[in-house]
Amino acid sequence: MPCSPLELLLPDGAADGTLVLGDDCPPALAPQDAGRETVDLVILAPSRSQRRDARWAGHAASTTAARLSRTGIAYLVPGNAGRIRRALVAAGLQHAATLFNVPDVNRPRYLVPVGTVAERYALAGGIPASRPKRLLATGLGARGRASFGPTGAVHRREAGVPLAAWLLGADAAGSVLVAPQSGGRGAILYRFGDRPGPEAIAKVSPGADDELRALRLVVPGAREAGVRTPLPVASGRLGSMPYAILSFVEGSRAADLVARGQIRTDELQRRIADWLERWHRACSSVRPLTPDALERFVLAPAARAAVDGPYLDFLHSLCERAAGRSCPFVPVHRDLTLANILVDERSGLGVVDWEHATDDGLPLTDLLYAGVDAVAARRRYADRPAAFAACFGLDVSPSPLERLRSRLASALELDEVVQRLCFHACWLHHAANESDRSTGSSRGPFLTILATIASTPERFGQGKPRS
Repeated sequence: MPCSPLELLLPDGAADGTLVLGDDCPPALAPQDAGRETVDLVILAPSRSQRRDARWAGHAASTTAARLSRTGIAYLVPGNAGRIRRALVAAGLQHAATLFNVPDVNRPRYLVPVGTVAERYALAGGIPASRPKRLLATGLGARGRASFGPTGAVHRREAGVPLAAWLLGADAAGSVLVAPQSGGRGAILYRFGDRPGPEAIAKVSPGADDELRALRLVVPGAREAGVRTPLPVASGRLGSMPYAILSFVEGSRAADLVARGQIRTDELQRRIADWLERWHRACSSVRPLTPDALERFVLAPAARAAVDGPYLDFLHSLCERAAGRSCPFVPVHRDLTLANILVDERSGLGVVDWEHATDDGLPLTDLLYAGVDAVAARRRYADRPAAFAACFGLDVSPSPLERLRSRLASALELDEVVQRLCFHACWLHHAANESDRSTGSSRGPFLTILATIASTPERFGQGKPRS
């Protein structure tokens, strides 16, 4: 399993041995030192004092030249450490590329090769960044970004070999943009040729096989219902880490469009609901709610979210009333945030990131999550609980999302008990996932939403919108 996203730039996408030199390696890039004599990846991350030390520069360069494999790469961060760059060249390691680290070298969410089609795509708005930052980066020019921006420099014995050759193949003119995922969950690589946009993306993550399964079993029905989705191109493994190469889905992130006021929240909610209704009516399987299903969708997530007291009693009572009732089990995305919804120039919807999808979920749950997410996106997710309250609070008139929920429930012929069950199952699922990821004592937004629901659970998920 690649332990540093820089390994993905190697010809085979994984390092046989790594080495860190210097006291200031960014945690997001740090590999595990394999202790081998010959290594495929060397990260030179000097502290400020080490950058000024000519002896340290010479020793680091000679160590790198002695231990780096023939096809390996040395990555110098920051890339504008001129003394060390010159020492590397003198030791026989040519400068091969400069990577712009967005937003900075300590927290790189994107590694963008300077002077490439990938960089032009990033500067044109292809990756999330504020307009002032994009204008500043554009104004600096490629040489200015390499000299003054947050960069890293790639050195290798043979400069002509493309980075990430496992993805680019023989396309020496191609380029890749790397987006490391938080928590060591792999990375997404955007592959570029000579056209302005990406040709494909590669998802290198533990969930790549799950995404391929969903693209084969779940996504065709979603596509037939009217959204654009990725198509599988190729797959394989880098070491023990699976990867999937997928077609690129054009469009702007719906979250960005909502935040900039370029699309109305209620209009986007309606279009999502229209698509979900077509998809679920075409692909549902009606059967009774069994004890196993109620455990899976309600009681097990409640346990993971540490639900107790009156709310747990309420959920047990709700499950007892729902047991044996007919329910249309439907395909669901399960992570239908606006970051995963794209809008193209013709206002068509695209949906990406299907690794959590299943063909056997509860209705309404995707709509509820996406609808609240759309309201939260208006303020760039500053307050998800407030967005939930705006959709399902005590206002006199029902919100647009409540009306859409009621319309979808009617189209799928859900009785009031099943509607209520689906509502609680939705927020239990997301709160349980948040609880699983939590490392501190503070309560996250979904657990806060669940606490709101738990205070008066009988109020939520009613069969008809409040009037």
